Amino acid sequence: SDPRQLSTSSPTQLLAPPHSRKLACPAVLLLHGEKDGIAPLSSSAKFAHAILAQRRDKADTKPTEVHLHNLIGESHNSFLVKAVMGHPSRAVDAIKEFCGIKSHGFTIAPNPPMSRL
Repeated sequence: SDPRQLSTSSPTQLLAPPHSRKLACPAVLLLHGEKDGIAPLSSSAKFAHAILAQRRDKADTKPTEVHLHNLIGESHNSFLVKAVMGHPSRAVDAIKEFCGIKSHGFTIAPNPPMSRL
């Protein structure tokens, strides 16, 4: 992928000037496919750090909790296709865990978060 196009398409740009959008979420879940050939894992890590930096700059707000999951064996959107097709998906497990939803019945072992920042 072209690094220039990636940098202009990055969600991290929304948090930086001139846009300087503010996130109001107390927690953010980022899912990234290990075999993503479109966006490198470092772009998700930069986004996570930008979210944390934005919230740390505000003395009157609690820091945002960021969960970054590196989905082993998945590409840019293969985990979404699996989820839509009803196939077992580590992404779905991560979303359920993030939302505090307990699984009933069959589930695959959750992919541990790459980091909790």
